[in-house]
Amino acid sequence: MDSQTTTASPSKKRWQSGLAVAVLLLSTVIVYGRVCRHEFAGWDDPATIHHNPLFDPPTREKIAHTWVEPFKGLYTPVTQSYLGTLAFLAETKDIDREGIHLDARVFHTGSLVLHVLSVLLVFAILNLLSGHVGAALGGGLLFALHPLQVESVAWASGAKDMLCGLLSLCAVYQYLLFARREGDRRRWGHYAIGAVAMLLAMLSKPSAMVVPAVVVALDLFVIGRPWRRVAVAAGGWCLVVAPLAIVARLVQNADIVPDVAVWRRPFVAADALTFYLWKLIWPVTLCLDYARRPAVALRIWGGVWPVVSVLIVAGLGYWAWRGRGRRPWVVAAMAVFVAGVAPMLGLTPFMYQYTSTVADHYVYLSMLGPAMVGTWLLTRYGRPAVAWGVAIVAVLLGVRSNLQLAYWHDDHAAWAHAAAVSPDSFVAPSNLGTSLAREAAILNDRADEAREAGRAAEADALLVRRRALIARAADLQDRAIAINPDFVNAYRQGFNFRLRLGQERRAAELLEKLLAVNDAKPASVRTDFTSYRETAGILWAKLGEYQKAATQFEKYVSAVPANADARQALAEVRAKLAEARTGDDEVLRR
Repeated sequence: MDSQTTTASPSKKRWQSGLAVAVLLLSTVIVYGRVCRHEFAGWDDPATIHHNPLFDPPTREKIAHTWVEPFKGLYTPVTQSYLGTLAFLAETKDIDREGIHLDARVFHTGSLVLHVLSVLLVFAILNLLSGHVGAALGGGLLFALHPLQVESVAWASGAKDMLCGLLSLCAVYQYLLFARREGDRRRWGHYAIGAVAMLLAMLSKPSAMVVPAVVVALDLFVIGRPWRRVAVAAGGWCLVVAPLAIVARLVQNADIVPDVAVWRRPFVAADALTFYLWKLIWPVTLCLDYARRPAVALRIWGGVWPVVSVLIVAGLGYWAWRGRGRRPWVVAAMAVFVAGVAPMLGLTPFMYQYTSTVADHYVYLSMLGPAMVGTWLLTRYGRPAVAWGVAIVAVLLGVRSNLQLAYWHDDHAAWAHAAAVSPDSFVAPSNLGTSLAREAAILNDRADEAREAGRAAEADALLVRRRALIARAADLQDRAIAINPDFVNAYRQGFNFRLRLGQERRAAELLEKLLAVNDAKPASVRTDFTSYRETAGILWAKLGEYQKAATQFEKYVSAVPANADARQALAEVRAKLAEARTGDDEVLRR
């Protein structure tokens, strides 16, 4: 390594390491500690945690079953076991009005603990590679405090990313101990422990399949072992990864994602990499959903930007490779960063691409790369000015991360921010509307209480506010539909909100579109909306649209032929339709 080596005595290095660990712990807790008081988010938390049937109530048998079958298109039994354990600790006797019986603080505290452990592992890795405690501290602070890490820490469902990252970092650390102890038979114990950690990481989230690529980059460019030895060692881990990678690909359904031609996918990947690079340098306007779907990314600057992004990525890669002899840590860091996000770059389609190719929580493990660059800068240019510069950057990043946490306090704050900074997001306005509807339900309860207490004027005022919130929620669903006419959930929520407002025709139109959009989807991702057909038939009949009512009732009867009420409703609508046609014929004869 082209760095300054330390000559401190072992006792002094232990003292320095202990102080560094204390600084990392204190900094991480100060910046992220407020997350322990946050609520659940509406972004996957209902399905993943508080309304997950596995945890309602949690049982050992249910959790054990996740080792047999995938959950939500992912085989992640370690994550489900972790969340299930927290669910046992988080159970409360009180159930709120949304049916939540789990204490969010338990899950957020668990996420903070996972992040702290990952930070300490990153410090251990950097210290092992550099032999420079101060430089490793600087890199560790960059990993710990960068705002790109906020989403993983603040999002309870993001525990899968941190659990995967923690176990992956454990695997990397054990591999490095193995690689640095040539000739020592005991090193194979580290190799085996690392392989187990990597296996558990993959069972937390399949993206841990990149760990062999990460250790190859570190072994080749930082440790500097011959490539044949590296290939043999990493090849053994590839044999562990391959079967689970195949399973992960088979169980994850990406049929909902619009197809992108193979030749265009490198442009999508390059756009994602340059997006992450910019957020690393300038971490502002971070949010839950960037809406950077392939179709959006490919039309930026009229289609010119994707070409520019490829040139940027290629240029940086060329620069790093040409200087690998002088800057081996830099090329290794770049390889680590790219490897960490490789499964989510869009070279192969994945489920979340329906919403966006990029997301902050995808870079959790990848942040080891920037941490390496920070460590390298401090070892190569170890002047006080550089150290002070890194300290100032760490403070600024910590302040920015702490401010970013405010947007994760509750669902409304998160989605209002996302809708404001990500205009192409269809998820943000839809989920913000859902959040407003929940607030409207609370106002409705307060109005009932006020009326029962004899405060009629107060009750009426609360109901006016409730209606305004529902109207705003309905308009937000229309905004989501305008952005993405294929978004089923916006039609469903819009239908519900318009119905509450008494706007039955608009509600019926949205329901009709919901059913048409759902029918057009591939069978593997289609939702069973059979009961909605009956609702559509009833609404159209009430509005006097008997032909539309008959069409929906016919489809409903076809789906549930044994339903006598449905057959009766169809017969009545057909009779009404026949009467209307007879009346029209008489008018024509006159």
